[in-house]
Amino acid sequence: MKDRNVEYPGRFTMTDEDGNESVITLERNEGTVTEEGTALNSKNLLSDTVAANYYGMDSSAAPNDIFSFLAITTDTAQKFIDAGLESVTLDSIADFIIDKITAKLADSFTVEEYTASVATSANGYGSNTFDVTKEGYTALGILGVNLSGTNTSYTHLIKFILTSETEALVAWKNTNSSATVTPTVAVKILYIKEE
Repeated sequence: MKDRNVEYPGRFTMTDEDGNESVITLERNEGTVTEEGTALNSKNLLSDTVAANYYGMDSSAAPNDIFSFLAITTDTAQKFIDAGLESVTLDSIADFIIDKITAKLADSFTVEEYTASVATSANGYGSNTFDVTKEGYTALGILGVNLSGTNTSYTHLIKFILTSETEALVAWKNTNSSATVTPTVAVKILYIKEE
């Protein structure tokens, strides 16, 4: 809010019955003031600090703007309550929104895991091509690859890539110079549902 600022506070123009004008200045003459009361100014009605820190508004905000904001906020809170939230807090609203988004995403996205075991000769390279075709879905990318099994400490990933919407390639190296290893390769693929 902004206070009214004028050149001559308390100045008025008085016009008599004949139309003659005269400029007068009015001053309070109230006798003894027993209670000063709260001043009627912008600071007491709606300070810039309150408008900015609590409502995100600038110095042009008026009390009516705050009442409108509170009415909208209260209406929104009631909608969350109607949707099943027992109490409305910032955290509960955030959780509610996340749950709704997650549910929506669950309808559109899914993850599948594919595995294969491939013998890899000593000090050699191994690879496997996975058919990642999934009816009604398009593969978007690889979320993760894991090598497990005996002697996998010698097995190191060197490449994993989605070569097409239906094929994923994983390659690794066996650093054991004296033994063949057969790692189990697991790859997770992210899909999006086709329209």
